[in-house]
Amino acid sequence: MAKMPKWVTPYRQKRLVEVFEAIGDRCLLGHPLCPNPSHYITKDSKSNVKVMRLHEQIWENLIRLWIRDDRYQRQAEWEAERKAIHNLGERRYRKGTFSTVAREVFYGKQPLFYLEGIGISGLSLKPIAKVRLASSNLTLFVELDLKRASKNSRRKALRYHKLAGLIHDKVRLAVEDYLNR
Repeated sequence: MAKMPKWVTPYRQKRLVEVFEAIGDRCLLGHPLCPNPSHYITKDSKSNVKVMRLHEQIWENLIRLWIRDDRYQRQAEWEAERKAIHNLGERRYRKGTFSTVAREVFYGKQPLFYLEGIGISGLSLKPIAKVRLASSNLTLFVELDLKRASKNSRRKALRYHKLAGLIHDKVRLAVEDYLNR
């Protein structure tokens, strides 16, 4: 038995028979039993000349559409299977990943400022910190009063460009004061 094409289904075979019964054996212009041979000649998409009847041309168009539909169906099934395979079962958020409370907690944990450098001011010859405010390009120069800090913490802050506890609090207070103005 010959192997049938993938597009062949009982419904589609029935549909081809219905087309032939409705149209009959006509030329491409629709004349029944046309004596003009030029009415049976057509060109396909590759400019090849073919001799065919009207029902054969309709069959080719139907088969082409069915093959395309089958390809789209297989592609949709593959996409659904791929999504099912890779689905982690996580909840999907339509309006964003944060609820109102989670957003407040997240933004509450974000730093107010980023330290860009610690150095000595050329004007006052006192230690300063160059600080960039979060979510802006604004830079502040905060004068650090290091007299209250221990000598070791002052040296570490200047050497490693890190803000020790007291110094960090001083910069935070200066930034909050600027933002509240």
